[in-house]
Amino acid sequence: MRPEPLYLSWCIRIPSEEDALRVGAVLDGLSTTGEGLTSTVYTQPGGVPVTWVEPHSLDEFFESVSLNHAKDDPCTLHLIFERKRSAGRFWKDVMVKVLTMIGTNVAGASIAIEYKGDVAPSDPLN
Repeated sequence: MRPEPLYLSWCIRIPSEEDALRVGAVLDGLSTTGEGLTSTVYTQPGGVPVTWVEPHSLDEFFESVSLNHAKDDPCTLHLIFERKRSAGRFWKDVMVKVLTMIGTNVAGASIAIEYKGDVAPSDPLN
């Protein structure tokens, strides 16, 4: 199994500059409350199904999550996740949930991976 990357950068293309504010608001809400960042855990100890919801926060899995605007295009954003080396197994689930929340709150947004590696992505990403 290959090691997981420390940095993942996502390119988010949005229909308008106003939508950038919505993306920022989603991230601000997650960093302050962690609202909506949960994993449902299913187990069967002794053959008896048990389910519970486990809450998460961004700082549990990531050293930083930063949102940068592209230099020449106000409708292109770069969302960079810096994973903690000690991140638990749900870090990908939390990252995907963040991306899904952005896609849900900003109609017409397109999100694509643009970088993954162990070195911080170069600035600027365009």
